[in-house]
Amino acid sequence: MLEGISIKQVSIYCPERVINNQYFIDHFQKQGIDIKRILKKTGRKNRHVIEGTKENSLTMAINAAQQAIDAASLNSADIDLILFSSSTPEYLSPTNSLLIHKAIKGKDDTLCYDLNGNCIGMFIAVEQAARTLYDDPDRDRALVIGSDFLNLWADPSHPITYSIFGDAAVALILEKDHSESGLIDVRYLSDSRFTEEIVYPAQGLAKSLRDGAEHRYLHWGRFSGIDSVRFAEASIVELLNKHHLTFEDIQVFCFSQFTLANIKLLQAKLNLDQHKIIYVADEYGYTGTSSPFLALYCAIEHGLIKRGDNLLFWTLGSGYQAGSMLWRY
Repeated sequence: MLEGISIKQVSIYCPERVINNQYFIDHFQKQGIDIKRILKKTGRKNRHVIEGTKENSLTMAINAAQQAIDAASLNSADIDLILFSSSTPEYLSPTNSLLIHKAIKGKDDTLCYDLNGNCIGMFIAVEQAARTLYDDPDRDRALVIGSDFLNLWADPSHPITYSIFGDAAVALILEKDHSESGLIDVRYLSDSRFTEEIVYPAQGLAKSLRDGAEHRYLHWGRFSGIDSVRFAEASIVELLNKHHLTFEDIQVFCFSQFTLANIKLLQAKLNLDQHKIIYVADEYGYTGTSSPFLALYCAIEHGLIKRGDNLLFWTLGSGYQAGSMLWRY
């Protein structure tokens, strides 16, 4: 266990525009497509969506980051590491974390880097940030931001991608505080059989830029994420058994918000208390990399967890990778 590292603050930023299901039902009815079954399976009702070009993954990240710093009663000089995760980074060069550093007026010796693990990216980033703090005596606080502008590449003719995404950023501050909080353990699965199912650019960057291959929208093949549920079931049981915990010892489950159907399937397989499972994609849409941490934010805001509680995260990213992580809050 990486003891003595706490989740000090979690803050979010969402665009003001909210679109409900009726918009997408009407949109696809004009194409002769009924998407009500998809909306029910994914559990969508509302989603926050960027309008126009004034906002993007970077602007959302900066807003969330500043909110987290202010809410934690810190200043930029207190941040030793900035780690940015996104599938839709606004820039490939320079790193977006460096642009966030500029926006918050970070100190000179701040370590800044970006991480793209697709929808499991922020999960990986939080683990890596915790390990850096634990191993480095000169770094005490990390600012981890997950921000995806998924509607940027959503295909208006594709029922899944166009109807399920929401745009949001989540900023999380980890702090070395010598408490009993910390990362208990983590498990990963990499199953590369699905690498051709969710792809952007569809034919790769070289062909897009040099041969003019189509690259406006995300290519989405046949992928439901259901295979990752089997990993979730096995890895969660393994983590609990290893650390002599039971399901009753977990106060909150923060799962991928990709589909409500997968969450319900996992709940049934493990006989989980539904009141401990945080589901927020009905109000925010599927926000990609920040997904399980958006659930964490809502759990904190509603007073569902307190210091010392055990949290369990599970999420997945395209390709695919999946992960389960046990934390003491």
